[in-house]
Amino acid sequence: MVLSSTALENMHAIDAAWNGRQWERYASFLADDLEVQTAGEASSHGKRDHVEKARALCAACPDAVVHSDPYIEFFTNAEGDKSCSVARITGTLSGLPFETSFASICTWRDGQIVHQLQFIDTETAKRQVGAGEQAAEP
Repeated sequence: MVLSSTALENMHAIDAAWNGRQWERYASFLADDLEVQTAGEASSHGKRDHVEKARALCAACPDAVVHSDPYIEFFTNAEGDKSCSVARITGTLSGLPFETSFASICTWRDGQIVHQLQFIDTETAKRQVGAGEQAAEP
């Protein structure tokens, strides 16, 4: 069982690893049997795919940063084995800056995430970089 303070410390550590592009350290907070569900995606994915997706996002937005000090919100259940974090993420895509929010609801086992639900405000980011604009009708 993970204590509440440990879940917060581990969440800060995984976000710091992501920000530092320390992929081995990032992966160390993910269980081998990890299941991740991301809003807007049809299926879930596991640890290997999750790390690959993180790396691909960082390759597309090399200056992307998760702002976790402080989180917008962070809380756990009484047992400390479930947590919810809400944070800002900023970066540049195609030369244009974006700032959006995302929430991560995690189930922890022995200091690793075994299940994660991610909700990312991609529509706001798309509008900020001009990807959400529709061509005008004649």
